[in-house]
Amino acid sequence: KFPIITFEEYIAIALDAPRIVGIYPEIKNPVFINEH
Repeated sequence: KFPIITFEEYIAIALDAPRIVGIYPEIKNPVFINEH
């Protein structure tokens, strides 16, 4: 399996980018995700 990065790590990557990067977080229902 692939590791999942944290939101903080994602923000750090966006801040280090040479251009402006937008972040659009989505909150998912864990029960729904785990069932599929």
